[in-house]
Amino acid sequence: MPFSAEEKMQVEKRAVTFLSKAPQTVVAQGIQSVECEGVAAMIGDLFADGRRLAVVEVSEQKAGLALMVWRQNAWRLLGVWNVAPVWIPAGKTKNDFPEYSHMTPEPPRSPFSLRDLDGDAIPELLVTFSDDGCRLGYAMIKKGRGEAVPQLLDVYSSRNPPQAREGYLLAFNDSGRKSWWGETDYYRWEMGMPVHVATWHDDAYDPDKSYWQVTQGESDTVLRVYQGFQIKQVLSDSDGKGEREAAYATVEMDWKPGQKPAAESPGIFEASELYFFERLTGIPAAAYHDTVNGQPIAEVLPLMKRLKVTVTGSKEAVLRLSPPVVRKRK
Repeated sequence: MPFSAEEKMQVEKRAVTFLSKAPQTVVAQGIQSVECEGVAAMIGDLFADGRRLAVVEVSEQKAGLALMVWRQNAWRLLGVWNVAPVWIPAGKTKNDFPEYSHMTPEPPRSPFSLRDLDGDAIPELLVTFSDDGCRLGYAMIKKGRGEAVPQLLDVYSSRNPPQAREGYLLAFNDSGRKSWWGETDYYRWEMGMPVHVATWHDDAYDPDKSYWQVTQGESDTVLRVYQGFQIKQVLSDSDGKGEREAAYATVEMDWKPGQKPAAESPGIFEASELYFFERLTGIPAAAYHDTVNGQPIAEVLPLMKRLKVTVTGSKEAVLRLSPPVVRKRK
């Protein structure tokens, strides 16, 4: 819900009042997290452009986050958003906040952090918030062009902060303590903004019917890779209220002759997961995650070249799932 002109005036007033009281030993190019009277802020050259900025939690009757800029010897409002940061103040523990009792992971000591997620050497501002009361969420604010108002991105990550891998932005979600499912959304950067490329969903709610699910961008095509590497396409019923599955392809995975690794782990399961990820999403396998089934991805990536892959299905499925043909130069 956007802020009215009157609400923005009140937000600016609350932020200025806080900043006048907060201890500010930060130097012009430095960055400091501060806390005063139960309010958190981060002050300094947040976007590495020489401006002195302050992001301040200003929630009152309405969840609020204000971004202030020091200009002409005064703090002035630059942007305001409906985000209610969560954190655990100094001297307190999670037990002091009943509303955090089921939240995982527990809130940090400061709700603000900086991380360069698009490789332009300008950090994005991450803000922790309560995602349904049980999950710690991360909102992302990106610097605008020049001195334009920064933008709250329409990308959120739960339980884990967003990551940058191989030029892609990764945002996470999962079912929490019961570990029924985990999901990662992959974005590429276009004109400075994240564009959704694919979603990789790992579902183990029913251990006998666990699967990996892939959705590409805005496509309606959803594919599931079941145990035994049976691949099904998920189709919506005509009334849009249910779904059904149709056979898409069957894939056999084995090691090429003489290519079986000496170690059992990581093994063919981890290598196959990376293979399916790359072929079904169109995203390089190196962008997948830090780990694959708990194994470092650096140890799994070389195993993909050792796989012998046989695909049975439609022409489109065989083309999509078969290893790419490497043409030798004459």
